[in-house]
Amino acid sequence: MGRVLVVTDPGVAATGAPAYVAEKVTTYGIAAEVYANSHAEPTDDPDLTMTQPAAVAASAGMDILCHALESYTARAYDSFPAKRG
Repeated sequence: MGRVLVVTDPGVAATGAPAYVAEKVTTYGIAAEVYANSHAEPTDDPDLTMTQPAAVAASAGMDILCHALESYTARAYDSFPAKRG
């Protein structure tokens, strides 16, 4: 069928959550593998956008805005009815 790669960092992998997700995916006949060697290095340097092309900076800004709006308007996970079946 298909294949899934779960990409995470060592800290999140230590919680067992990525392995749990991979295990659940395999129950649907989809091969899953966890890659736990990713290292995120976020920055809070706004000057970084000054060295990027304008389209890249604008796209990043819109992405940030959309994620913020999505987080603000999203329903809580536990507010949905439990699926049966």
